[in-house]
Amino acid sequence: MLQAGVIGAFLATRTGSFQTASLSGAQETRESPPRAFVRFVPDAHVSDITAFLEANQATIIGSAGGGMFRVQFGDKPMSPQETAALVARLQNDRIVNLAAPAQ
Repeated sequence: MLQAGVIGAFLATRTGSFQTASLSGAQETRESPPRAFVRFVPDAHVSDITAFLEANQATIIGSAGGGMFRVQFGDKPMSPQETAALVARLQNDRIVNLAAPAQ
């Protein structure tokens, strides 16, 4: 619960502009940057999460409930093999409790 509040506060303080985009389902899966569902360890600090996002060129793009966040990595598409390797690397990160591919 505390973690969700801290992350929410972090997201609320970030500045920048957002733009919506519309892609067909086929384009989104082939041409979109990789995405994953990520749940951080309960004792992760905002500074840890910020460092994780910066190190992985990642952006939290949504919440899936249960402490899971939908995270986009970079701005270029990856092959399925590269995405699988990314998720495997995320699962070994010290502040990640769970990582799974998302579309």
